[in-house]
Amino acid sequence: MFTKKSIDHRPIITENSDLPQAEVDRQIEILKRNELVGNSDELAQKIFEASTMHTCKRGFQIICEGEEKDDVFFLLFGDVSITRKGKEIDTKSAPSNIGELAANTPGDPRTADISVVSETVRMRVISGAEFRKIRDASPEFEKALNRFIAKMNRSKIAQLGQKSTKTGMPWYVLSATVSLASMLLAALLFWMSEFSWLQSSAGTLLVGILGLVAMLLLNPDLVYRNMFRFSGFAVVGLIAWGSASWAFSFDGTGTKIPLLIDFSAGGEMKTAALVGSIVALLLLAGLSAYHDRKMSNDST
Repeated sequence: MFTKKSIDHRPIITENSDLPQAEVDRQIEILKRNELVGNSDELAQKIFEASTMHTCKRGFQIICEGEEKDDVFFLLFGDVSITRKGKEIDTKSAPSNIGELAANTPGDPRTADISVVSETVRMRVISGAEFRKIRDASPEFEKALNRFIAKMNRSKIAQLGQKSTKTGMPWYVLSATVSLASMLLAALLFWMSEFSWLQSSAGTLLVGILGLVAMLLLNPDLVYRNMFRFSGFAVVGLIAWGSASWAFSFDGTGTKIPLLIDFSAGGEMKTAALVGSIVALLLLAGLSAYHDRKMSNDST
């Protein structure tokens, strides 16, 4: 039996002393084309001397979202993919750099996954501490880094704006359309069943309202928020209904009012059922609020 050959994705690390002078000169020229270096021989030389060369194969994950490492990677050759929450948000190619945010503000976790998508990637890897030393010693490098970060932030804001701009029918229009269609279908069914005009009108209106509420609750962008609102309104309604029922059950007149609960018979069981329903709705409201907040945080 043949065994499957495992692929070693570990990077190949090459020390500066092992590189021929021609390769050293070539890498310094590539570093000079980096946006942060700005064609500075001095900065390119400093970055080269403070870093080592890593060669990685396709599929190697350079950065993991959430980790607290702060190395910076200057791409010399190849392409990488940047993903967040499993979705690709950007790609970068040589002579770009990655990882500068974590190095600039040490202690912050990485905000995305970055992996190799070309056949190979060669890059210079510099520790966050060495990166900050170069930044602090060079005002021009610090200005370039600040401009680079500001440009990244503007790009993120633009992406959020595109994300929030949606095409197609607005959900409230779709909800109203479904509600109207439900009312027309209900009216036809009530007419075929020979209900009275009043019964048909009331039933049709009820079906339309229920259809509209159901569609609004199913809005994929606001499903948890709408569930929170629905639960809140339901709690208020149950409390008002229970209070009115309790008051009329023991008003001393013995009057029976339709749709109200009669607590004078089996009051303990009915009270327990009402309180249990209110508690269940409060729990639903709390869970909905939690998931709505989580969804909002994930989207940003």
